[in-house]
Amino acid sequence: SYPTTLSRYCNGGFKMSSRLMVEVLPKPVPVIMGMEEFCIGKSVSLSTSYFASYLWSTGSREQQIEVRTPGIYTVTVTAANSCLGSDSIAITNNPDIDGTLEVETRVKPDTCLIRFIPVDSSQYLNYQWSNGSTSDRTETGSGTIQLKVTDAFGCQKTFET
Repeated sequence: SYPTTLSRYCNGGFKMSSRLMVEVLPKPVPVIMGMEEFCIGKSVSLSTSYFASYLWSTGSREQQIEVRTPGIYTVTVTAANSCLGSDSIAITNNPDIDGTLEVETRVKPDTCLIRFIPVDSSQYLNYQWSNGSTSDRTETGSGTIQLKVTDAFGCQKTFET
């Protein structure tokens, strides 16, 4: 609170004064919480702490939103004192897991070697084949085989041959 004097002069030079207190209300400081990166095809929850009301850049008026596309998301909050505050966050997708399954005929009859060749060889990847193998390659007979690839972010993609 700040004391101040409000003065007004009338036509005849008469001065009126009033003492008033000006109170500066605190501005709310929201902080958006949530993952800043997420897997392609998934979503991420964004939220902020409790305020009287919310308005997200998506149009939502909820305390928490679910987003499925990368971009910049902003929330403007109204505190109980009617003051406004805002925060923004940039959300991105983790890189996609991309690659091909290469099939090589083996010397043994009715078997082949299948290898996963990633487009980005610098990605850390884990492999889980439908036959139980956990290498980037597996030997198999005829029929369909699936490979679930998981990256360092926990994102997964399934390939099939």
